[in-house]
Amino acid sequence: MKKWHVISSVMLVAVVVAGYALAAYSPVKVDDSYNTKGAAGIQLQEYKRDEAIITKERAINAVMADFPELADKQLVSVDVKAMTFGGYSMFTEEALNKNPELKERGYLENTPVYIVEFDGVQISRSGGTFVSDEKREADVLTKQFVIVDAKTGVTLLTYHAKTATMD
Repeated sequence: MKKWHVISSVMLVAVVVAGYALAAYSPVKVDDSYNTKGAAGIQLQEYKRDEAIITKERAINAVMADFPELADKQLVSVDVKAMTFGGYSMFTEEALNKNPELKERGYLENTPVYIVEFDGVQISRSGGTFVSDEKREADVLTKQFVIVDAKTGVTLLTYHAKTATMD
């Protein structure tokens, strides 16, 4: 039982680190320099509009269809980027079937995506004891980012982040 707890804790930490890494390159970044890789291997670059993509409105509609609980949250931004993320491959059958390149590779590589950002969500991330045996307070994650395939309009993944504070 203890081994399972350690494994699940490590998996949770990995997901949180990936979320924070993606948040570091979110569309609200001030200097708009998307060309560096995050710790989780996520890379966002300006999308060079060399192929047809869906509209922002269609991306928002896809998010609302998949996440109706976001209807009363504040829509902060909708930004199109080219995303590379080799560390994530758990896409739905629909996402894979509608995007042949994604199906062939199994991960995002310079894939045009809409990053749809919401504020005002309230997700408690548990505190408690981690590997270092140090206690920490639970965080409240207040931002939700939904990644939509800009070619197909299919939601690919979502993650939450804590609102940055200026200390």
